[in-house]
Amino acid sequence: MNFKNGTEASLTGRIQAVPYPGAPRDYGNVLGTIRHQVSPRILLEANLLRSPGMNLRAMYNGGENHVTLKTSVSPRSLHLPPLTLELQRQLFLNSLTQGHLIFATGSQPSFTASLVSPLHPKGALAWGAGFQFSHFPHLSAELATRPLSGGFKAKLGVELGITGLSGTVYGIWTGPESSLVSIGVGAASAGAVYTNVTLEHLGQRIHVPIVLSHEVDVIIGLCALLVPSTLAALVHNFVIKPRLRARRIAQLQAARHAYRITIQQWREEAEHTNSILSEPVHRRAEHERAIGGLVILIARYTASGEDGESPISIDVTVPLQAQVHNSQLVIPGGRSKATLLGFYDPSPGARKHLKIDYLFHGALHTTDVGDFSQVVLPLRAHLAE
Repeated sequence: MNFKNGTEASLTGRIQAVPYPGAPRDYGNVLGTIRHQVSPRILLEANLLRSPGMNLRAMYNGGENHVTLKTSVSPRSLHLPPLTLELQRQLFLNSLTQGHLIFATGSQPSFTASLVSPLHPKGALAWGAGFQFSHFPHLSAELATRPLSGGFKAKLGVELGITGLSGTVYGIWTGPESSLVSIGVGAASAGAVYTNVTLEHLGQRIHVPIVLSHEVDVIIGLCALLVPSTLAALVHNFVIKPRLRARRIAQLQAARHAYRITIQQWREEAEHTNSILSEPVHRRAEHERAIGGLVILIARYTASGEDGESPISIDVTVPLQAQVHNSQLVIPGGRSKATLLGFYDPSPGARKHLKIDYLFHGALHTTDVGDFSQVVLPLRAHLAE
């Protein structure tokens, strides 16, 4: 439920079929969540449990810096409430690598430090490594990749602690309507081979842990790993991939048919805007060239073709040069570049990207970014070899 003042409320339920040791026989909970957006950067959240108690969280999003403060309060407890402070920062301007620090107080105080490089839409590999010190220290590392298209992701995790070495391999598929299927196989040097199956759809979640062996067994572990992987690859290549391709082609054709008159209007408006900007932008580009600043040589906004169709590309050199100020160009991410002045969407529903060739200090630079990605020029990483 959404309110006009930036407040949102929701109600969810959770039940566990087999209670943990010491839990009441009817273990379950009802969770009410209230969120309030104080400002574009600050979010407050309160989770109200069925039992007396409340989880509170405050989040600050400063672009490259994120701060989260969490606590739990209960009228039945006479102790100070535990606090968890999470600090997150993007470490480099031209990299997605992030640093994380977590400080936790309470009955089990802990400190965690980690480095994470998330899986970029165009990237092939993500990684993470961390150290946690609580009662006993332990190290962890994780690798993730996309071996298949269509929402598939593979993840390998390793932990080294006082009890020994453990590892887990996960196969994850993410689909439409918040659907997720996750199958993981893990083993620990202290014994036991296990698998975890998780299903999610439209907010519903089922998690089933299964112990395959109480001792480390290589054969059982390989079978539990290879059988689901082989089945997933076959289903992906012969069922999911053809269906997704056919659905996407049908959607593109329908969108182009419905928007053909609108696209013509968008193109005429963009051409009119660019004709007005052309002369002042040309003078600005010459000034940038004279001082060794940022000059856009050519910029093309391209919609990829589907099923053998040729890509559709439009020239956006003039509107991009118009946004250059003090030899810099910054376009925030998070929304389609078709909404920019002088741009238009040449193919609704198709994937789009922006390729830019530019001069800075007289040297040729080039970059290619996704439709919803941030644009920051100039960058040393764009320097052409």
